[in-house]
Amino acid sequence: MDTGKERVNTVFIRNKMSDDDIGHEQGVKDFEFWYTYIFFALVVIFFAVTNRLIKHYGTPKSSSSSVYDSWLWRNLSVSLLHGLLVGIWSIMSFCYHLEDSPTIYEDPLYYFNTSSYLMMIASTAYFFYDAMDIVLSRVIKKNIEIIIHHCVILFSFGYYWHAKVGIGYAHLSLLAEFSSFLLHARKLTRIIGYSLQDIGNDKLILIILVTSTVS
Repeated sequence: MDTGKERVNTVFIRNKMSDDDIGHEQGVKDFEFWYTYIFFALVVIFFAVTNRLIKHYGTPKSSSSSVYDSWLWRNLSVSLLHGLLVGIWSIMSFCYHLEDSPTIYEDPLYYFNTSSYLMMIASTAYFFYDAMDIVLSRVIKKNIEIIIHHCVILFSFGYYWHAKVGIGYAHLSLLAEFSSFLLHARKLTRIIGYSLQDIGNDKLILIILVTSTVS
């Protein structure tokens, strides 16, 4: 049975949506919620398998001088993949749902669409995986700030996930993942001894401008 707060939220959303939008989004909200746990688990497994594949195929010689450097290469590579996938996903979903009613800017608290919702869960799964990777690899002391960041994200996204509110805020924050992708790419190129100056200052400036615009 819906709580009073949920009923108020539903009425608030319905008053700001067209009949077609109501029919579509009501169908989304009525799907079996436990499916999201399966999706969460699959994403965690995906990143864990990716880590194992990177470990199996080895790391560059310049990043294998120590156990920590080898782990760092794998960790950054997985983070790079997450930044790329979610960065593209967030931008495409943002553009596709730009004219939704209410828009993500008008009501980010009660804004809802399937793509944004699943993207937030996928990122929650990644941050959970990454936190577990740091803990199980026993490198917490060197990454304490990352653990704190992940705990904050897991708490907030976990609440948004189960309450089905704040999806707009989560989506807007995940738009920054593309710049995160570029940041991890820069770190990886430094590990293998490749300088960004090799691609030319003009291209570097273009990348910075694009990243700033997206963020």
